Amino acid sequence: MIKQRRPYIQLETPIDGNIFAIPIRRHIKHKYAFFTRDHRGLDYTKAVMIEDARYISDQKTCIQAEEYYLIRANGGRIFNGLRAYLKVYQNAREHPNTQAAQNILRYGSLRYFLPGPEENLKNLKYHENEGEYTGPDGGPDD
Repeated sequence: MIKQRRPYIQLETPIDGNIFAIPIRRHIKHKYAFFTRDHRGLDYTKAVMIEDARYISDQKTCIQAEEYYLIRANGGRIFNGLRAYLKVYQNAREHPNTQAAQNILRYGSLRYFLPGPEENLKNLKYHENEGEYTGPDGGPDD
């Protein structure tokens, strides 16, 4: 996943048969994130659903070791945070009358990927062994 020639650093999280990539971002100013340092971390509002493997780059990238180990140690917490955000997003689609719901729908990336509010997102499951993690040097975590 690339933003103007710069790769996103992402955590691939399999949920209910779908793969969601959650980018690491700086300057996060909302609560829908897993924070690693200050206002930096995994931003659930910018998560995307990977529908085609050709959109996953094999380009290696690095993050600070401290941040990597914090993310690696909190896979279940990150999954639960994304699952909670998916429910917030679904609720916003079903009840878009508040300013908070409109902000979620306007600024979140999921509007491009998730089906309408009639779909059920209740049976989300965490499959840690299906995820692929990258070590602090960009290589596979052995």
